Amino acid sequence: MAIGIPILFSILSMIGLTVLGNLLMKLGADHGVKVFGFFSWMTILGMFIFGLGAIIYAWLLQKMPLNVVQVFLSLQYVAVIIASYYILSEPISALKWFGISLIFVGFLVASRA
Repeated sequence: MAIGIPILFSILSMIGLTVLGNLLMKLGADHGVKVFGFFSWMTILGMFIFGLGAIIYAWLLQKMPLNVVQVFLSLQYVAVIIASYYILSEPISALKWFGISLIFVGFLVASRA
């Protein structure tokens, strides 16, 4: 299946939005004044941005089979781990790097199938 520019842009946007949403939710969980005593504004913004990624995901499901979209979505896990390393200073152990490499190899294999 050939992937055009709009689909590729949507996939990258979906991944980027879910990564940003996750980071904001984590920052909101750790810091900030809670709105209504429950969520901080960063958590609420993170949920909103994560929701935008879900809207793009739903649109992609109209254009591509679920199993294809899920293969690309797997890159989100890698992106979140790497972003949390650079932005949140969370460590990445050797075992996590091994897991990242397995996800990446799985992505390569599944994207060719």
